[in-house]
Amino acid sequence: MDYYRRSLPRIAAVLQPLYAAATEQLEHGQKMEWTPTLQKAFDYSKQRLRDHTLLVHPDPDAPLAIVTDPSLEGVGGALEQFDKKRNCWQPLGFYSRHLASAEK
Repeated sequence: MDYYRRSLPRIAAVLQPLYAAATEQLEHGQKMEWTPTLQKAFDYSKQRLRDHTLLVHPDPDAPLAIVTDPSLEGVGGALEQFDKKRNCWQPLGFYSRHLASAEK
């Protein structure tokens, strides 16, 4: 989500409960308790990202990029186009999946 914050107005306010919980609990070696407030923030951030993608139409003249985000547990990526008017990259689509044990 942090990567797309420039494309999602007021997303910092949506993510604030998640940031606060991570800062207060995880950085102090505590177990993070998943609360209904955190779940609501997480679900709403996913909805915002998904809805934003639907609002961006492909521009045949715009530069495209494929960005990837691998981890030890899975892979993810996005197809983006550069919006010259806003001077930022905008997502067109997403992909993610968990790695099979043979792929880890």
